[in-house]
Amino acid sequence: MKYLLILFFCFNSFLLFGQSFEGKYFGNFLDPENIVSIELKKGQYFATILTSSKTTFVVDCELVEGSLRFFVPLNDEKKLRVTAVSIDQDLELSFTLEGENYTALLKRIGTQTVSKDNNKEKIDKPFLDPEIMGKWIQLGSHYPSGEPTEVDFSTKGYYKVFTKDGRIINDSRMFRDVSAKNGHSFSYSDIPDFNWSMRRPNILITSSPEFGSFEEEYYIQNDSLILKTTGGFKTYFVREIKD
Repeated sequence: MKYLLILFFCFNSFLLFGQSFEGKYFGNFLDPENIVSIELKKGQYFATILTSSKTTFVVDCELVEGSLRFFVPLNDEKKLRVTAVSIDQDLELSFTLEGENYTALLKRIGTQTVSKDNNKEKIDKPFLDPEIMGKWIQLGSHYPSGEPTEVDFSTKGYYKVFTKDGRIINDSRMFRDVSAKNGHSFSYSDIPDFNWSMRRPNILITSSPEFGSFEEEYYIQNDSLILKTTGGFKTYFVREIKD
C-alpha cells in the first residue's frame, strides 16, 4: 500500500504544509535593532516594522509559495522587496539592495502568537464550498516553473469527485495504471481514503488517516478548477457536464 500512497502524492504535487508567520521578531534588518511584528487579520498578513530610530512602517504582505512578500519604502522613494520565510520559529528575510543579495535572520520574541481577530473563529470553522462539489476531469499539471509535467493527463480522463458529505473519490484507474507501469499488482483496498473541507475562502484542506492534512489554494472559473500547492505546483481540471 505504501508505494501507491507515495505515487498518489507524486501525481498531485510535492507538498509543503501550511505554517503561521504571526509573531514578533527582533534582529538586524534595516538597522541593528529592528522589531518586525506580523499579524493575520481577516485572512490578510500585515507586517509592522519598528526601527531603532522609532520609525514605523506598516505594510501589506502577500503569501507566495509558502513565503511572505512585502515592500518597504526607502529614503529615495524606491521600495525594497523583501521575502520572508519561517525557519525554526524564527524569520529569515532576503532582499536585494544596490545589486547585492542579503539575508537577515530575525529571532522570535516570546512564543508564537495566535490571531485575536474577531472573525478568526468564523474563518477557521470548517465548511464545504458547494462550488467545488461534483466530478472534475484532470487535464494536466505544471511545475512551479510553469513547465508541464511529463505525464499527459488530457488523454487519461482521470477524475476526482468532491462529494456533498466531504469525501474525495479519486479515479481508481490512476492507481491501477501507476501500479502496472511500475510492475506492481493492484488492489482496490490499497486506495487511501481522503476527505475535504475549507477553513478559509479558496483554501482546500485534504485529509487522510495515513497522511494527516494539507492545504492547497483552489480557483474556480466557469467550469474550470485549478489546485495550487504552497510549493507552486498546479493541477488543472474541467467539470464533467452531464447531458
